[in-house]
Amino acid sequence: NAGTTIRFFVPESGPVEVDVYDVSGKRIDRVVAGVRERGAHEIVWRPEARGFGGGVYFCVFRSGGASRTVKMIYVP
Repeated sequence: NAGTTIRFFVPESGPVEVDVYDVSGKRIDRVVAGVRERGAHEIVWRPEARGFGGGVYFCVFRSGGASRTVKMIYVP
């Protein structure tokens, strides 16, 4: 069960979304959707379990009206 750990910080409690996009900009997975408490969080994303292989992906974090995009390279 290979995977990659996605870590993120929520500045204040509230709704959070964490989505993964492929290089063409298509959202391929929503790994977090819901209210999270303030603080550090992590989730293990397993692309192969979702039918995706190695490659470049973009992880978009949204919380409190702000967003941040991080490039990920997954090597199984």
